[in-house]
Amino acid sequence: MIWILVPIYVNLVAAEYFKEKKGTGLGNAATNGAITLWIGIDWVRIIVNSYKGFTFLFVVKIFLCLLTILFAAIILYEGLKGKPIVRYIGRVREVSYVLLVFTPVIYEVMKPDWKYAIAIVVFFPLYYYLIELLDRILPDPKVYEEKKKPPESYTPPASPSKTSEAKSSSDSELDLGI
Repeated sequence: MIWILVPIYVNLVAAEYFKEKKGTGLGNAATNGAITLWIGIDWVRIIVNSYKGFTFLFVVKIFLCLLTILFAAIILYEGLKGKPIVRYIGRVREVSYVLLVFTPVIYEVMKPDWKYAIAIVVFFPLYYYLIELLDRILPDPKVYEEKKKPPESYTPPASPSKTSEAKSSSDSELDLGI
């Protein structure tokens, strides 16, 4: 389970701080969808490898996998079409939350019951606004400062006609014998 949770947390922290602090782009949302798809497929692998028979827990786990894969497919599809909804459903916060709360069920660390389902729903606003608070408290990364700076002054090269005029005038002023 650690091999799934650590990358989810690392992705959450890195993407939230460096990419999504000022909003989610379509590319980042699509990447979050791809990560979700990959984890959903890995969950299926875990379930198949630990198959002990057809039980209610097996059905719940398969349902969660299919739901997660469908969620990822919707994010990817809407991202490819450039739909604005993907900026909300494909945010790293939401995607990570889904993965973080369902991974313990897949690995049978938590039993899916009503208390766990209610805890997932009740804890989401706390999780969401805690990250929002951290976004406001933490300083902006250098990436955002670089975007704010005006580009260094760039003077395009002179056109060929001006270059030849400038060369002829500079030749008369300074003749190096070249």
